[in-house]
Amino acid sequence: MRKLSFAVACCLAWPAFAQFAPQGVLSFISPNLSLFTGTAQPVLLALSLPAPPGLTITATSDNAAVTVQTLGPVAPGSTLYNLLVFAVSGPASVTVTAVAPNYVPARLMVTVSSPSAQPLGISTAALAPGDIFQPYTQNLVATGGVLPYKWFLTNGSLPNGLSLNPLTGAITGIPRAAANSLPLVFRVEDNIGQTLAVALSLTIRAPAISLPETLTLEPGLDDALVISLPGPAPASGVLLTITSSNPAVASPMGSVFIPAGWWLSGRARVAGVSPGTAILTVSADGYAPATTGVQVGGINGRITFQVPPLNLIAPATQTLSFTLSPPAPPEGLRLRFASTNPAAISTPSSLLIPGSAGSGLIQVSTVGLGSASVTASGLGYASASTLINVYAPPVPLGVMPLPPYPPRLANTTGSVPRYRAVRRPINGVSAPSLPGCPSIAKPAPSVAFPKCPRASSDSCGSWTPARPLRRCSCPYR
Repeated sequence: MRKLSFAVACCLAWPAFAQFAPQGVLSFISPNLSLFTGTAQPVLLALSLPAPPGLTITATSDNAAVTVQTLGPVAPGSTLYNLLVFAVSGPASVTVTAVAPNYVPARLMVTVSSPSAQPLGISTAALAPGDIFQPYTQNLVATGGVLPYKWFLTNGSLPNGLSLNPLTGAITGIPRAAANSLPLVFRVEDNIGQTLAVALSLTIRAPAISLPETLTLEPGLDDALVISLPGPAPASGVLLTITSSNPAVASPMGSVFIPAGWWLSGRARVAGVSPGTAILTVSADGYAPATTGVQVGGINGRITFQVPPLNLIAPATQTLSFTLSPPAPPEGLRLRFASTNPAAISTPSSLLIPGSAGSGLIQVSTVGLGSASVTASGLGYASASTLINVYAPPVPLGVMPLPPYPPRLANTTGSVPRYRAVRRPINGVSAPSLPGCPSIAKPAPSVAFPKCPRASSDSCGSWTPARPLRRCSCPYR
């Protein structure tokens, strides 16, 4: 009876005891953590049993050098939980403890040290140019310091459509406005408070408008000026404005609007007012302006090259001078140059002559061998040309080697050496043979011919340079 009463008592007491007994275990995925002063690091806490609804985890530090931030209650059924550990000061060794009801606590050992970082630097020395309405990407790069970096634009503003990512330092987007060497100042800050600034400039190129080289009109009449865009017009369309440097000679008749998405050209009417020349300028928002010349009436000027036809030895660069009669108009004159044979001579495509100037210079360069005419033309001026011949460098003269002496035979009789006349071609031509003895060709006059070892009294006579072919009847042959 006593044993049964004890067992019943134990069973009745068990539920009250079981609700306070740990059911799970907390554990850090990595039990050790190293941080630099001023940095933070997320850590992961694992639960051996899924979290019940409303479970709250508390984390504490045994040293003020480290603080811990929890992220609210644990999601029901979750087995992982994130904590954020901050290193406030150092050096220090700190223990972080995480506790939760009905779970065995977990401990994390944190070591805080002062960073021995390299000085902060910026390796980006220049920003790459971009084109309007085209995707643009440029990364600002920092070195040294302690990661992560943060980037700021402290002076100036990026063109419309571009933005700076403060975490990566990337400048990205599609620029909607042109910029010419736009000054900007960027600042980078590392994770321990080091900062550094750099001044850079950004150029966003505007697309160019295409115009014909010249436009010729008659007084009292008008004609179309063809204007082309380099690509489809943007969503807002393009309004082209035409102005004249001399409205008394040529006058535009209004502006031109190109709708969104149009790639083809527009046409503007230009009226010829009186004889003379003028410069038309076409401009639009987001595009680089373009100019062209207008000639109203006949040609009144002349271009003259001041050099005769030239003969050049390749490779070479030559300066050509020319004169204008009359001098260039007050607004200036653009001359265009061309070579009839670009494989021989290259020229600049054009040259702007200042107003009232009566002469100019251009440089031409040899490309290959041959002849080419260099032509100059300008609005209101008759074209001129000059001839240039390009030759190869002369070949240096060579020196022809002298023919060798006749060979000497090693065998001798007594004290007198034995010689034998040998037929040997000289310069590819063999000397003729005489009966009884091989022939020897006459050497160059500057070569001392060896004397005959023995004078003979036969019809051959003595062996001398004056008589190069000898007939040998002596025993020395």
